[in-house]
Amino acid sequence: MIATHPDADHIGGLDDVLKAFEVENVYAPDVSHTTKTYNDFVLEVRNEGTYIKTTKAGITLINPALAAVIGCPSFSNVYLLGPVKNYGTDLNSWSAVMKLDFGISSYLFTGDADRISEKDMIDNGMFLNADVLKVGHHGSNSSTSQEFLKEVNPKYAVISVGKNNNYGHPAQEILERLEMYKVDLFRTDLQGHIIAISDGNKINFNVEPINTVNFMEDAQESAPQKTSILITNLDVSDEKVTICNKTDEDVDLTGWVLVSEVGNQKFNFPDGYILKAGKCVNILSGRNAIDEPPTNLKWTGAYIWNNDGDIAALYDAEGILISRVEF
Repeated sequence: MIATHPDADHIGGLDDVLKAFEVENVYAPDVSHTTKTYNDFVLEVRNEGTYIKTTKAGITLINPALAAVIGCPSFSNVYLLGPVKNYGTDLNSWSAVMKLDFGISSYLFTGDADRISEKDMIDNGMFLNADVLKVGHHGSNSSTSQEFLKEVNPKYAVISVGKNNNYGHPAQEILERLEMYKVDLFRTDLQGHIIAISDGNKINFNVEPINTVNFMEDAQESAPQKTSILITNLDVSDEKVTICNKTDEDVDLTGWVLVSEVGNQKFNFPDGYILKAGKCVNILSGRNAIDEPPTNLKWTGAYIWNNDGDIAALYDAEGILISRVEF
């Protein structure tokens, strides 16, 4: 486990991850915070009977010999490029920066590392070139300097950012810079989960890239549709999601999943459930939920949807995002 830095949006929930999984090593930068979120993380590390190892430039986490021992492909390398220095109270600059080499493909994960950290990595002689760049600080103009982008020279960039966030992320300046360098861009606010699958040679993504800085407004309202199975209504008060088949063919929804993104709760469609052409189904939860297939399917008697705002996302049996609606 690598906790990039103590900010809540990067460290929140890691205590639950530690409880849920067997974690052999925990890494974090040598900087602390006073927040409850950070203290919960540190406390759970102690409860697990382990300690935090320090992230810093030059540390190798996985090499080919170790990869073979732990069951990874023997051509895997994972190492840290940052933080390079002590950055005082500048938590973003402390971000752990990780490079993954997998065959002839490579990936650079930058956390919230800002321009100071980027310059230090360049000055430190780090080999930054990577096929896939996780863009720093959610696309803020405090990161992804022109010098850094030139060194990384990515083919693909992924911006992990909340939809309609209050920070103005991603910055127009960064979008224009990525377009200037002809980088294929992916964004979680517009496309949901971004999944890159590699065999060590070719890299495939679960969605198509966005290659314009002026993306159409209607594309921001929902993820790209792979089929015409659409979430047509999300009613958080009545605890009802309506999904409709807009095609002229019946569709087998076996293995499909409906997700409440805020609560990270999942509804799995029953095996063999067929959504008829031109028909809709209601997924119901809460006290009044009923199970009357094929029109109504009961999720649970518990309340699922957040009345202050939630997002419904529909995935097919291969885990590809099909439809996404925000309330």
